[in-house]
Amino acid sequence: MPRSNNHQPPVTRSGRPLMTTREAATYLGLAKNTLEKMRVHGRRNDNSPRFVKMRASVRYDPDQLDAYIQRNSTISTSEYDPDGSK
Repeated sequence: MPRSNNHQPPVTRSGRPLMTTREAATYLGLAKNTLEKMRVHGRRNDNSPRFVKMRASVRYDPDQLDAYIQRNSTISTSEYDPDGSK
């Protein structure tokens, strides 16, 4: 019996579907390549968005993307500290 192509995307605990890199980049207003570079060069304690590796696929949890946005929210440009050293 042939397999159906009606695959449902994996969902988060909050019920939101996981996003592809392209979808996550659009959601964040970033280029797809930017997210890919952040993923390759990211370190455990940096401020990059968290992602999920599922076999050969990479997915982003929209709740984690919201957390990334929140971590990067500031009031003024003088308040911005990309290294988190303040």
